[in-house]
Amino acid sequence: MPTLHQLLKGTRVVKKFRSKTPGFQGCPQKRGTVIRCDITKPKKPNSARRRVAKVTLKNGRDIMAYVPGIGQHVQKHFDVLVRGGRTPDLPGVRYHLYRQKLDFIMSELLDRKNRRSKFGKKKPIIEEEEEQVKPIKKKKETPEFQREEYLKEQAIKRKAESDSRPDLSDEAQEEAAKLAAKLEAAKLEEKKLKAKKLEEKKLKEKKLKEKLLNE
Repeated sequence: MPTLHQLLKGTRVVKKFRSKTPGFQGCPQKRGTVIRCDITKPKKPNSARRRVAKVTLKNGRDIMAYVPGIGQHVQKHFDVLVRGGRTPDLPGVRYHLYRQKLDFIMSELLDRKNRRSKFGKKKPIIEEEEEQVKPIKKKKETPEFQREEYLKEQAIKRKAESDSRPDLSDEAQEEAAKLAAKLEAAKLEEKKLKAKKLEEKKLKEKKLKEKLLNE
């Protein structure tokens, strides 16, 4: 609450809005022509050579704009598009130029991935990596593996014969069923052999552990 003395002095004044880009007169961007190109030095403790352009906007106002990015090709009498945005270490520079707009066609030399629209960089084309074909690992040519392959070849031959001779289709079906049963039996035998090998390994490991503990 205001005090009585404050009210007697006068009514409270609302602080006026002060624009950060007064040259635009409320617009987000403005078009202008370059009058002069300069190289300025920033405030301490920074040290560099910053490229700046003096631009006259279409509303008749003169402003100082910063040329962003690496690689500059701004010349006098260029038509450029200006946006807001000050540079903290350059006093009096409150604006930036857009690249790839109007006469300022030169894109940046640096390959950018973020904020590309402000520097005039197009989206990089990522080449699809060629799918490397992995070599198929062949099974060990054990006698069981050879037997399976032989049975498969026989089944394929029988099917081809049955297609060429429709009279013997029933007989071919019976033979194919027998071959399928043999294949299943061979697979079961393989599983049993693997289980036996695993059991033998476990027993050997147990014996070694017992020996180490006894020592």
